[in-house]
Amino acid sequence: MIILMGIRDDELVQRLISLDSKSSLADVVTICRSYEAAKCATSAIRAPPDQLRAVSAYKKGKKNKGHEKNLSTKPSPTTATFCKCCTKQHGPIACPATQSICTSCGRQGHWARTVQCPANQAQCLFCGHVGQYDKCCKTKKKDGRQSGSSGNSSAPNNNKHQDTRINSCRHLGSAAPTATKTPQPLNVLVSYGEATFHLLMLLDTGADVTVIGKRHLEILGIPQSSLQPPACTTTLTADGSTMAPALGIFKATLNLGKRSCPARILVHEGVQTPLLSYGHYKELAIISPDFPKPILEVKHVNRCKRLPISDSTSPSEARDYFLREFNP
Repeated sequence: MIILMGIRDDELVQRLISLDSKSSLADVVTICRSYEAAKCATSAIRAPPDQLRAVSAYKKGKKNKGHEKNLSTKPSPTTATFCKCCTKQHGPIACPATQSICTSCGRQGHWARTVQCPANQAQCLFCGHVGQYDKCCKTKKKDGRQSGSSGNSSAPNNNKHQDTRINSCRHLGSAAPTATKTPQPLNVLVSYGEATFHLLMLLDTGADVTVIGKRHLEILGIPQSSLQPPACTTTLTADGSTMAPALGIFKATLNLGKRSCPARILVHEGVQTPLLSYGHYKELAIISPDFPKPILEVKHVNRCKRLPISDSTSPSEARDYFLREFNP
């Protein structure tokens, strides 16, 4: 039961519930690991086609290296190289960025967003902008917020220490929880004899029978005396508890759009919302035929037995019990 409470995948939960009651903990763990490995393999197979595989990336990189090598063998004496400080082609003349101060890192000798700028990968903590230090943030200066080390910006040693400290910072944040979607009921037309009625039915892909409550039977105008007696079988719910016997069964026709199907509908006392079964889902074309089937027959229920250990049990007795029960 502890393992089932920690598993979020509904298909794996159904598979574990259908196990035999004599299954050991090792069997359950093996099934969970096999399912996780199969899911990872399926995700790798169904990866988007635009993602480049390792072999393709290696071949592409090797091809590009060969192309760059061919280009390097043909030097152009008339073409000057680009300067890393100003990104211009100025040859051996003086760089125009020699006396300039970078607006991204505050250092002298290069322009912003060049190869020489150490703040290209830094993220500002004030505005979240990538490519500048906190001390050069314009938003911080407008708001009047100053950092404690901004007053010593003229000292080169302090600047170097501050740059290293800022580069080591990382922005931490928690992801917003995903909003769960509440299933919306469908307006299904129920035909009983010559009368037709509309019922809001909730979709339940895990159920093998369609169920309504006694109140809905009164809304449909069907007398309880006309119901057929239910079969003498024990009905289990999803959590393994025994469901109360049905008041009766009646036959009707379900209509949704251009689709219709005959249905045997069970009437239960405590049902507040009508539930539409998996089979009627399929016949009314609400879900795909490839949708996984539910567990139609449950012949056993996995329950955790109560441990024979209390507050008065000595540590040695508890240790002997756990070694005897859980030692493989």
